[in-house]
Amino acid sequence: MKTFFSLILAGLALTSCDSGPKEGQIKTDQDFNKKMKEEMRENVYSSGEAALSYLKKNYLDEKFYHLGPARDFDLFLDFRNNKTVDIRES
Repeated sequence: MKTFFSLILAGLALTSCDSGPKEGQIKTDQDFNKKMKEEMRENVYSSGEAALSYLKKNYLDEKFYHLGPARDFDLFLDFRNNKTVDIRES
């Protein structure tokens, strides 16, 4: 974490990708995020953010079928007018 903060202070642009916490690692990740200072969090661009940005840029007007859990649909609110309940329409 010290190195990460030093690089930010040096003005370097950083990208940090993570596929998310693994089984049994959730508490560790939560502790890490609590310790990370606000200015550090602003410089983290997760793989999920990158994927959503790509979808918005390239597929915002396309029909889609949400396969994931309902709790995740708030990530796709920009796409809600093109959501279909029939996967064959997507």
